Amino acid sequence: MISKVMDILGRGRKILRGTIISKHHTKTAMVEVPTVFFDATKYSCVTTRKTKYMIDDPEDKCIVGDFVQIVPCAPVSKRKTHTLLKITKRPLTTEFILQNPHFKVTNREVTEQKTANKIKYIPIDELVRQKEKDQ
Repeated sequence: MISKVMDILGRGRKILRGTIISKHHTKTAMVEVPTVFFDATKYSCVTTRKTKYMIDDPEDKCIVGDFVQIVPCAPVSKRKTHTLLKITKRPLTTEFILQNPHFKVTNREVTEQKTANKIKYIPIDELVRQKEKDQ
């Protein structure tokens, strides 16, 4: 009886929060989970450690940059021992690109455009220096 109540309330499961850092395969993602702790060894400071987990994303919904919640589960493969619980937050740029897919530009398209237009792209620092020289 108590275990059923715990399952309904969601207690007993260790929910981890992290960011999707890579998504190379279908239904698989890599999540980076930061842990903050007090390091009392030498300098007595607060430090963070980052742990990477490979997660199972059965519906293939998450994108790089999403903030997610993950839960431990039975091993799906050799390294996948966690599954996606929910996507808590998406970056605004990702939301915009999902709503307007015609704005998505790949690196290959950028290099093709550079060679086709033969435009010399100048870094911002050099533009500022040129502007100061002109004045």
